[in-house]
Amino acid sequence: KVDFLVGLVVHRALHRMEWSDHVWKSLEPIMLHMTPRAMVIFQQLVRFGEAIFMDLRSAQTVFGLYAKIVRDKAIRQDSRRFSSCRLCVDLLMTMWRESAFNPHPAPDIPPEYDSSFKELTELTRELKAIAQSNDRVTRRCDQRAGLYQDAWIKIEPGIIQWKIIDKHLVWFTYPKNPKGESTRASR
Repeated sequence: KVDFLVGLVVHRALHRMEWSDHVWKSLEPIMLHMTPRAMVIFQQLVRFGEAIFMDLRSAQTVFGLYAKIVRDKAIRQDSRRFSSCRLCVDLLMTMWRESAFNPHPAPDIPPEYDSSFKELTELTRELKAIAQSNDRVTRRCDQRAGLYQDAWIKIEPGIIQWKIIDKHLVWFTYPKNPKGESTRASR
């Protein structure tokens, strides 16, 4: 249990150190123009992408062993939760996260998921390159935000009508007031 808690702390700390909030803020303008359904799916893409990125960053240190414990538990839970779902965004994202750390090729990916899964696999390769770079944190944030936008453009048409089980939003967008300031309430 202690190892699991250490893994949670490592994952949360990396989100802070790698400025995940900056990634979300830079994606906010495009989310303002999305339908609610598209925003939920896009946020799943970013949430899973950020989780994969943090796991990739932690894998470079001993803390990666602790992060793996948390990741494996989350994947097991999500796999059980979404396994009976056909054409489900949640299952696609779970298969993506699992494949990012599986040295063997993805097991029997249903053909309906194939093209979207291939795009997400390519996104994983690009996230690995960013995770291994020595660029400044703001540059890595901008690169990740750009990758998520590019991936979204490629996979949106194929998955926009798929079933969504987990519909919670991670980031709430607020329109700007006439002065150009965000109307976001302070946290």
